[in-house]
Amino acid sequence: MHSHDPFQPPKSDACGCGHDHAHDHDCQCASGAHRPSCFDAALEVASECEDCRVVHAWLHLHGKWVLHAWGETDEAVYDLTETRNPQPRADYYARNGVTEERLRRYGRVEFFTIMADTGSFGPFDAAFFFAPESDTDPLAR
Repeated sequence: MHSHDPFQPPKSDACGCGHDHAHDHDCQCASGAHRPSCFDAALEVASECEDCRVVHAWLHLHGKWVLHAWGETDEAVYDLTETRNPQPRADYYARNGVTEERLRRYGRVEFFTIMADTGSFGPFDAAFFFAPESDTDPLAR
């Protein structure tokens, strides 16, 4: 388990996750690994934020493509796997290599409808999100 307190503001570090990589050696974000809890975290954001959308996307981290999910508004990203604080959307997108063509965005009602129909928190587009990680660009597949 992580030894950091997720309710504290993030610390400054290379990947921007808020974890202390010098001491938190089991932190998966340092390697750019897929965090399965991201879908649960995105559900929590959607449950608590009426104007949020849920995003499932491929992030380009540490030389590989990683499946991830978060909640967002026009101005802020709520990625509870990193911090409980809102992050500026433009900064989050730039830091994580987020591109529009490599994501699926769901309005809150649409998200809950698909979740109820499938019994899953995501990802919903199984053909596009074919694995938790990929060494090659998912668009080249």
